[in-house]
Amino acid sequence: MQRTIRHIILFLAPVFLAGGCIEPYYPELDRYEDVLVIDGTFTNIDEDRYVNITRTYGYYDVKGTEETGAVVMVRSEDGITATYTEKSPGTYVLPAGSMEGEIGKEYQLLIETSDGSQYTSSYQALKKPSGIDSVYYEKEEIMRIADSPLNGLQVYVDGSDPENETHYYQWEFTETWEFSVAFQKPGYDNKYTCWRSNDSKAIIIASTTQLTEDVAYRQPLNFISTENPRLSRMYSMNVRQLSLPQEAYDFWRKLELANEHAGSLFDPPPTPVIGNIENIEDPEEPVLGYFRVAGASEKRIFISRNEIPADLSPATGNEHCEYLEVVGEGIDELQHGWYLITRFTYMDLLWTALSSHVDCYDCTQKGTNIKPEFWIDPDE
Repeated sequence: MQRTIRHIILFLAPVFLAGGCIEPYYPELDRYEDVLVIDGTFTNIDEDRYVNITRTYGYYDVKGTEETGAVVMVRSEDGITATYTEKSPGTYVLPAGSMEGEIGKEYQLLIETSDGSQYTSSYQALKKPSGIDSVYYEKEEIMRIADSPLNGLQVYVDGSDPENETHYYQWEFTETWEFSVAFQKPGYDNKYTCWRSNDSKAIIIASTTQLTEDVAYRQPLNFISTENPRLSRMYSMNVRQLSLPQEAYDFWRKLELANEHAGSLFDPPPTPVIGNIENIEDPEEPVLGYFRVAGASEKRIFISRNEIPADLSPATGNEHCEYLEVVGEGIDELQHGWYLITRFTYMDLLWTALSSHVDCYDCTQKGTNIKPEFWIDPDE
């Protein structure tokens, strides 16, 4: 391996010395292993529970193939089962009320794909949820190379278990923010204010096994930059804290390490992180993903624009919007990429107001105008 790396360095050196020109190299990566990927979570919270089933895909593909037509079930240790329904291609949902998640009981995932292959997870015990002590934020500045510092708010969470039984934590969150457009168009009153949500994708875990107390303190969750419009009006984050079995924590830790050491020339070749699911008839078949059974607790916070430090100026998301007012026909402007906001006659002259982009007067281009049930108004 050292010789191979040395040869690569020696090969690249003349290229850099010759003037710094690098010709892109596109490797032929047509072959890849078709592997099933399963991701699901079962908790004590009575809500819709999801299992996503896809397959791995090639380097140049946009996304994997959804595994459709599968039979997906969850089974408790006492033999009670509940069946998921396919909500969308590859996404299976267990509606709220289908099966109660009881603390201390063990649960198992069962899958039969459309080709008749059967898969099962190991039984996982549902641990009791531990409390979220606090979710809070602080102003922070992130230094960037060859650019100005990035300002924003860093959100933290504190969690603990006074009974000293959790030890392995994982956090997920859904962020939702309210935003408005630059211009009000007649007839578009219900498209002036919208909401948008994102689910967390990062692996956020912690272990307290080396601490004297079962306390996870100042765990970073999300940095909200002022360069995006999340803080322009009202921002909300719903944090979910999961109490994991050690086996589940070890899986996510391995996955975290694999993600941290991927992409550099000097990184070791990535190896698949095998989870707790296997083919019943062929245990040697590689299956990626994990069926996670965990105790869960939740906490939601809101951050309104007037709570943000005065020296922070969040973007509105409308910085690209331009307004043009034309007296006369305005046909040329409409033909050259402008969009009509309103047109009226005043003192025998035709007045036309135009926008540079549709999303400057129609917020549904970037979100939904259906107000979330949990939402509060910024002035409340």
